[in-house]
Order: sequence, then C-alpha cells, then structure tokens
Amino acid sequence: LKDWTDQTIKELDHKYLNEISIFYGKNPSSENIANYIFNQVSMKAAAPGIRVTRVTVWESESAKVSYTGPGHD
Repeated sequence: LKDWTDQTIKELDHKYLNEISIFYGKNPSSENIANYIFNQVSMKAAAPGIRVTRVTVWESESAKVSYTGPGHD
C-alpha cells in the first residue's frame, strides 16, 4: 500500500499541478487531489480482500480533507 501511495504522490510532488494532464480544466484543490489519490491507489489495490476506504490530504497542521469514495459515507 505504501509503495502504491508513494508512486501516486510522486506524480504530483513538486509539480505545478495546473500543468499536469489529470488537472487540465479542473481545480487542483485538496478535494480533487484526495479523489485522484483514492482512485489511483484503489485501481492498484484491486484484488480480492483489498479495499481503499479513505484518503486524507493535509494542507497544513490544522487543515485537511478526506475522500471516502462513492458509497463510503
């Protein structure tokens, strides 16, 4: 799980997010970043018995957003 997450974050780290194709025409907000990481890691973890339930992106020590995906309220 850590490797899959690290690979996904590496695609975003130290990049101008507005210039990355996945964010063309979309605001690279923390909500959208959490959604992207959730979807990428979920695809890599698509095996019986493995399910990503939540991704949390921290903007600062006191500001964060969590994405739980559809149907995971």
